[in-house]
Formats: sequence, structure tokens, C-alpha cells
Amino acid sequence: ALRRQATACLDAGQSYLVLDLSDVREIDCSGMAALVALARSARARGGDLVARGVSPRLRGLFEMTGLDQVVTSDP
Repeated sequence: ALRRQATACLDAGQSYLVLDLSDVREIDCSGMAALVALARSARARGGDLVARGVSPRLRGLFEMTGLDQVVTSDP
């Protein structure tokens, strides 16, 4: 659902995506793959994917997997 909705925004001309992850406690491989794909799609359009409200636990996972190098995150 996330990938479909975000892709629809990109297809409609949006180049920047902001995701509120403040209620997200866990993320699996398919979720990480979706974030990578969306970040790449946004950057290909001259934009970016920004994750907001990333918990310390998720931030650690992002760092451990290298996702922090692909997805911009704000506190």
C-alpha cells in the first residue's frame, strides 16, 4: 500500500516524499526495499525521500543496514 500510494504521488508530479514513521516500531526486508525504491524514484525526479519521526531503534536498524545512506531522516 505504501509503495503504491507514494508511487502515485511521484507519478502525479511530486518529487519530494515525506514519511512519518513515528508510529513504526519494526520494519522488515520488504519495507526496507520499498523505502530504497521510493528514495531512488524520488531522486530520479530531482527530489528526495525524507523519513520523519524515526525512533532510535529504527535509526539503529537504518545504520546497521546502510539504509541511512539511502533515506534522509529527520528527528
